[in-house]
Amino acid sequence: SGGSTKYTVQSGDRLGDIAAKYGVSASKLASQNNISNPNLIRVGQVLVIPTGATWVCPVDGAWFMNDWGFPRSGGTRYHEGNDLFMNRGAPVLAPVSGTVEFSTGTIGGLQFRLMGSDNIVYIGTHMDKFGEEGKVEAGDVIGYVGNTGNASGTRPHLHFGMYYKGTVVNPYPTLVKHGC
Repeated sequence: SGGSTKYTVQSGDRLGDIAAKYGVSASKLASQNNISNPNLIRVGQVLVIPTGATWVCPVDGAWFMNDWGFPRSGGTRYHEGNDLFMNRGAPVLAPVSGTVEFSTGTIGGLQFRLMGSDNIVYIGTHMDKFGEEGKVEAGDVIGYVGNTGNASGTRPHLHFGMYYKGTVVNPYPTLVKHGC
């Protein structure tokens, strides 16, 4: 699946870091944007990022650990995801292209469900606000970090989960693999 997203170069950015963030090679990024010298990118330059095989970190710069399986509710259930801690209002990005639906629940608060183009269902809960719903590309803002639902009173974070063919899987290896 083709497609692309755009990224505006910030002070201190390097092409290799931008490429890693979006899961593409620096050489592919350079050729896509007619960059002859990958060491020469300028602040404000808008790069086109190919999104065919892109995987974007859902909360850029978040602090997280492998808290998969930790007991919850006094051990009556277990943590089926990873908590990505970040300031309230930080954007939550679609990790892949797909279709997003929103819902509100007592445990998850404001939550998204993304049916990914990679046949994985991604969920995120405890958001402060919703973003784009419907058809999205990797990197689109689909919400904002918060602490709604049963996370009220905790540090703002996104509970991030992944389901493959209906089975919950630990997102930690995927988050690490993509340099989150």
